[in-house]
Amino acid sequence: MTAAADLSSIADTGGLNSSSAQQRGYLGCRVSVVSESIARFSAAYGWGSWCAGTQVFRAAIHGEDQIDRTKEAAGMSLRTLLVHADTDEQLMNRVTLAAGLARAHDAKLIVAFPLQAPLDVTFYSEYVAVETIQALIGAEQQRAADVRAKVADRLAGEGISWQWRTCDGGAQNTLPRIGAVADVIVMGQGAVDTHASLVAAVALTAGRPVLCMPNGARFESCGKRILLAWNGSRESARAAHDVLPFLKGADQVVVFTAGRITGHDASVADIAAYFAAHGTRIEVRHAMLAEVDTGTGILQAAAESDADMIAMGAYGHSRLREWVFGGTTRTILTAMTIPVLLSH
Repeated sequence: MTAAADLSSIADTGGLNSSSAQQRGYLGCRVSVVSESIARFSAAYGWGSWCAGTQVFRAAIHGEDQIDRTKEAAGMSLRTLLVHADTDEQLMNRVTLAAGLARAHDAKLIVAFPLQAPLDVTFYSEYVAVETIQALIGAEQQRAADVRAKVADRLAGEGISWQWRTCDGGAQNTLPRIGAVADVIVMGQGAVDTHASLVAAVALTAGRPVLCMPNGARFESCGKRILLAWNGSRESARAAHDVLPFLKGADQVVVFTAGRITGHDASVADIAAYFAAHGTRIEVRHAMLAEVDTGTGILQAAAESDADMIAMGAYGHSRLREWVFGGTTRTILTAMTIPVLLSH
């Protein structure tokens, strides 16, 4: 069977047909036209040039000589941002940053308020009066309503799409679940002693990057000057991918490395080629860090490059049912002064 006949057979059996092509936005191209294009190519160059033939196949489907990258580029934009809502003083700063990113990316916001129940009431509910439980639930619902009113007032006139969600259960469980359908989860640094485990739980289990806001800082947006902490690991590779939506608005991208990258890890040249394929040039900075730890070195490099965002892999583990960060990530979260994108 020839290459063209084989492809036609696939088309006839539902692998690809004209109706599905139309549904997928292939400009109404008919499979017969595609098969004829492949047949001409195969006749001229033989089956061994299948890789080049694939390009003819894709170009014929799209109805053009070169593949349109518009949709691919659009796929690198932020579309949904999840904001962690609570009664803390930093909430409006998180909402402000998220609103700025939503405007820049034409994205929508989901503002999620996890309803908290006191542990003693939840655990010992059979020994607590019904009236007491109802009073606590009512107080929590009123707390959520008050926060919602503040968020609505802040977002009024922003011209962005947003929705409010109250969720039963603690933030450690609900944010990863809701965040699974968001591009970025916006959280706050909070009280480092008590809040780090929450940020860790979300960053290490949600499967989505967490954009963590430093306490007391107000950012209308971020990502103009990005520092990527790179060590060639899986986590830093996730950070390199997760930072892509921010690159379209970036004026500067610095890749910072410290120490030695092993032969088993992706090199600096690899990550430079990766970003180049996405149309971004990077500046590489390296330090051996003989006198400071890696986390401090990253913070110093960010300050020296005047970065307004750090992107890095989040390292951690579960300990006695509590998620905790590794040393470098914990150092960054403790001393951060600019937003940090944590990827795992």
